Order: sequence, then structure tokens, then C-alpha cells
Amino acid sequence: MAPEGRIVVYRAYFQRLLKTSMPLRDRLVIELPCLEGLRSGEISTLRAEWIDLENGDIRILDSKKQTMFTLPLDPTVAKHVIQLGIHEGFLIRGRKRTGKGLSVTHVERLWKDYCVDAGIPPMSPRMGRAYFAVIEHFVLRKPIGYIQFMLRHDDLQSTEHYVNCDIVDYGDMKEIFYQGKENRMFQPQIKEEQAWNKK
Repeated sequence: MAPEGRIVVYRAYFQRLLKTSMPLRDRLVIELPCLEGLRSGEISTLRAEWIDLENGDIRILDSKKQTMFTLPLDPTVAKHVIQLGIHEGFLIRGRKRTGKGLSVTHVERLWKDYCVDAGIPPMSPRMGRAYFAVIEHFVLRKPIGYIQFMLRHDDLQSTEHYVNCDIVDYGDMKEIFYQGKENRMFQPQIKEEQAWNKK
């Protein structure tokens, strides 16, 4: 059991969420925290003019510091920005044709609704930022200073809080559990779950 106050989230949850069918605008709402480390407020204020597809940069208004930051643009996010076809004004707009950005409340609600659609427990975009930090640091072996830069933290302690979030690959844990055990009747199920986790 995780220590009190810590949350265990399975990596497969995010893989399912990122593969769930949804409109392009909503897909970007899910991808921006998971692939760029953005906060809800940064999604709602993001403008199309701040995305430099030629140089692979994305400028954001940091919702805590109220300062502009330039970050590298994730290729998957870039592809979906191109497909969305919005060239000026707020990139992520509300359903009504007012041209206004999507509210923070709506960003949070979309996350929870798509978690339900994916068949996983409801999560917030903040957990997407934690997923970004863990994958970049532990899976892709990026240095913690880079994670601190991407999450725009003033101190390393804040970054370590994200990096130390318990995000677990259930398929890996299950395989470790059955190592050395005589009963192999569940092996096909393990292989099937590993294949799902790699999708």
C-alpha cells in the first residue's frame, strides 16, 4: 500500500486515455499536460500565434508566474495543432463560437469525462503533468534539471515531488509477481496485458 497522501496511478491508464476516441480539440486538452507538462490554466490561455511550427517551439503563459515561457513542441502535439487548423486567437476554444478560450473548469471536466470513457478512475490534468515528469525522467532517462525546466519550477524540491509520484506499469508488476512461481496458467493473460500496455 502506498504511504498516506501518495497516489498510485498505472501507466496503462494514461496509455488508454491517450488512445481514447475524441474530437481533436479534446485530444489536445489531454495531450498538453501528458506530452508538454502544461497546467489547466496554460491550456485555457494558449493562443495559436504562440505555436511556432517552423522552429518546433510553443510559448505559454505560465499560470503561476504570469510570465511567458518557450518550450520545445512535442511532435504529436504539433501534428494535432496542424490538423486543428486554428491560426489565431485561443487554440483551445469553448463549444460556443465566441472565440473565447476553454475555461479551467471545463478543462478539468473534460479530463474526468474522458477518464470515464477510457474505463479508468477520474484524474486531473495535474496527474498528466506527473505522468510527463515520470516518463521523461525514468523511461526516457532525461535529467531532473530538464524536468524542472519543462515544468517551470523555481526549486528542485517541487520537481522531485512530481518525479516521485507513484506511476506504475501494471504489466511489469504482474510479470515480476509471477517470476519463479510454478503455476503458469495466467501467462497468456500477462502477455495480453503487456501487448495492451505497449499500444
